[in-house]
Amino acid sequence: MLKFDPTKTTAPPWHVERNQIKNAKREVLGSYPYSLGGIEDHQNGLLMAKAPELLEAVIAALLVTRDIMDKKELTADNRLAVKSLNKLLERVIK
Repeated sequence: MLKFDPTKTTAPPWHVERNQIKNAKREVLGSYPYSLGGIEDHQNGLLMAKAPELLEAVIAALLVTRDIMDKKELTADNRLAVKSLNKLLERVIK
């Protein structure tokens, strides 16, 4: 199984142009059925174009949760919540 490596993705920004997701050089990264689908397909395309920014946010949040878990003054409930969030974030980038 291929493991996800966030360092081997196309650099942002990505944008949507008609039914294609393109990088800053206007190279096509992917496409979706614009004329066959409806607004949902276009919204999915916009979401896919946000992938680099979402990945950056997940990695930043993961680093923050790791720092927070190092704090000794966390309550047991807060520690559990942060640990759960950390696991969720790790799942996203693996």
